[in-house]
Amino acid sequence: MPPRGIKAKSSQEEFKKTTRAKQPVVMTSEDEEDDEMQVDMMQEIKRLFKDFKQEIRNELKEFEKSLSFNSGKLDDVLLKMNEIQKNMNTINANQKKLEEENKELRLKIRQLEMAEDELEQYTRNKNLQIDGIPKEKEENLEEMVKEIGNKMEVVINNNDIDAIHRVPTRSKNNPEPIVVQFLTRKMRDNIIQKAKTKRINTKDLKMNGPEKPIYINEHLSRNRKLILFEARKKKYEKNYKFFYDF
Repeated sequence: MPPRGIKAKSSQEEFKKTTRAKQPVVMTSEDEEDDEMQVDMMQEIKRLFKDFKQEIRNELKEFEKSLSFNSGKLDDVLLKMNEIQKNMNTINANQKKLEEENKELRLKIRQLEMAEDELEQYTRNKNLQIDGIPKEKEENLEEMVKEIGNKMEVVINNNDIDAIHRVPTRSKNNPEPIVVQFLTRKMRDNIIQKAKTKRINTKDLKMNGPEKPIYINEHLSRNRKLILFEARKKKYEKNYKFFYDF
C-alpha cells in the first residue's frame, strides 16, 4: 500500500490536467476575420464554379443547336449536289447521244452529197465544155463546134448535137463557156480524146482579135469544178509538174 502523501500528490496533478482540458479556447479578432474571409472565398469560388458550369452548359447547348442546324444544311447541300450530279450525267449522256446522231447525220449528208454529185455528173456524161471562144453578137454555135471537130478530124453533124448554149460565168476577163450536149456519149468522148493531142486556138476558127487557146473538157458538176479549181491552184502554188483532172 503506497504512502498517503504520494496519493494526494497524484490526485492534484490529475485535477490540474482535467481543469486545463475543460477550459475554452479563446480566439482573437484576427482569427475570426481570417475564418470569415475563408468562408467568403469558398462561397465565391463555389458561385464562380457554378456560373462557369452553367455557362459551359449553355455554350454546349448552343453548339449542339448549331451543329444540328449545320448538319441539316450539309444534308441539303449533299442532296442538291447529288441532284446536280444526276443532271450532269443525264446531260453528258444526251450530249454523247447527240454527238453520235450528229456524226451519223454528217455521214448521211456526205453520202447524199456524193450521190447528188454522181447523179449530176451522170446527167452531163454526154456534155462537152468549151472555154476560150470570144462571144460575138451574131454567132452560130453549132457551126463553131462543127469547125472544131474538123480541126480535130472528127466529123460532127447537126443531128449529133442535142443542145448547145453558153453558160453564165462570174469572170469578167474570160468569155462565157459553151456547153454542148451530144446525142451519144461516144461522140463526146471521141472529141475529148482528140483534144488531148490536137490543140486549137481562135485563129483556127478564123476569129478576129489576138490568138488565144481554146480548151475542151468534160462538163463537170459544180462540186467537181470546185475541186478542180483548188487542185490547179495548188499545182501553181507548189509548182507541181503533173496534174491529173477528172
